[in-house]
Amino acid sequence: MKKLFNSLACALLLLTSYHSNAAFITLEADQASYNVGDTVTVDLNVSGFEQLLGGFFAELLYSPLQLTLQSWQFGQGFDDGLGSYQWHSHDAANGILQLDDYADFSADTSLLLTQQGSMFTLVRLSFSALTAGQFDLGLLASGTGLLSFNNDYLPLTLQGTTINVVNTTQVPLPATALLFASGLVLLPRQRKTKNG
Repeated sequence: MKKLFNSLACALLLLTSYHSNAAFITLEADQASYNVGDTVTVDLNVSGFEQLLGGFFAELLYSPLQLTLQSWQFGQGFDDGLGSYQWHSHDAANGILQLDDYADFSADTSLLLTQQGSMFTLVRLSFSALTAGQFDLGLLASGTGLLSFNNDYLPLTLQGTTINVVNTTQVPLPATALLFASGLVLLPRQRKTKNG
């Protein structure tokens, strides 16, 4: 029994240390709140990696009834100045965006190290907010991964984000209504002066 307990404790320690070295891929919005019709900018960032990265693939999920994807732009983390291998597939009807970006196998690793630093943006996305509410942007775990420059899969922690959209549009009071109201205020004063 003691042997079994020690084996379980070792396995748990190994599992904990494995996940403590996991890199993070996170979705981060540029604001806490947006108005209906605003452009929502979201960065897909990577951090917490301990070695040179060679590429990533991601499957982003969003609600097309609440957000419209306008554009996306890959970051420079896998580009040594001669480009990288980028791929995308967008299913606008179902709100699924698949993105891949890989460094060339002969890329200048010193330039890649400079580009990547300790954290960098994989992709910048722009959405248009269609309706008010709170909407989740998430990453499908089975469709998202991170590779070292040696093409090893790296342990990974994913974090989505929630987009808060409010409807603060107020109907402006027409100018004719203001003129009419000011005329009503002046009307009793004119009557008093005629009677007096």
